[in-house]
Amino acid sequence: YRKFAWIMPGDTLTEPDTTARRNSSLVLTGKVFNNIGSKFGWTASGDLWFQGYRAGDFIVDGRIYKEFETKHKGLITWDATGLIASYTPSFWYSTWGSNNFQWQNDLSRELRLTAGSSLIWPERHLNLRFNYAVVNNFTYMGEDAMPVQYGGALSVVSLSLSKDIIMWKFHLDNTVLLQQSTNSNVLSLPLVTARSAFFFDHVFKFPSTGGELSFQLGAEAMIHTPYYAMNYMPATGRYFSQSTTQVGNYPFVNAFINLKVKRTRIFIMADHLNSGFTGYDYFLVPGYPLSVRMIKYGIAWTFYD
Repeated sequence: YRKFAWIMPGDTLTEPDTTARRNSSLVLTGKVFNNIGSKFGWTASGDLWFQGYRAGDFIVDGRIYKEFETKHKGLITWDATGLIASYTPSFWYSTWGSNNFQWQNDLSRELRLTAGSSLIWPERHLNLRFNYAVVNNFTYMGEDAMPVQYGGALSVVSLSLSKDIIMWKFHLDNTVLLQQSTNSNVLSLPLVTARSAFFFDHVFKFPSTGGELSFQLGAEAMIHTPYYAMNYMPATGRYFSQSTTQVGNYPFVNAFINLKVKRTRIFIMADHLNSGFTGYDYFLVPGYPLSVRMIKYGIAWTFYD
């Protein structure tokens, strides 16, 4: 049961009125699974909306996994996932009222098919993931900051690799994501996104007191290739497509210290350390620059109860 309320502007900005709509739906949900031995299994779940606002919507997803024991090289986990879903777009895509925007749309259901597979090898600090998705009637905010549906089939493919290279106490933790959509005018994505962290990791022991201090000191850098990032519309609080301003090709560099003593964790970070040294195009959203260099710190003290 959900209640939606929005503004119905009057003749002047000082005379708005509000209206509301209450939508309810009944859904049948279920899950089946089977573990065949200790290293192989599958699971499937589904939701079927059969009454109300979302009647006819459904989601079915599943996963198959297999664990391989390797001699002297640890456990490798492989899994495959899949999903098929047909669902009504968000209510706010079909109905909206405010002083700046108004729309009433009759939108078709989105149909989404996804498939993916991953390989996780903890002993080698390796994680490899592939995903593919096809969406019909993809619903998004167009360049006029209003909802639009893409009538064709939109495909998105992605491949990610994470690898932590360890040499003694030093770590080089790398993550690379490759992704591409078949229609960049509808959904623009950076072709390559990369993150790399280099840090020293050590546990100092104090025999006289029996205490331990976990210590990390290092830096991380993040960068992505240029693309037409979605812009932000404050009047609706939604991000919308744009094709005039590209963002990217700017490295964000942070330096950090992490400390842990018993149940207390402390961090100190020099955020955006390279601010002013590598140009001034530090945008993730057009027109909204990220913060300049600053020092951040925090402390967390966990209680057992």
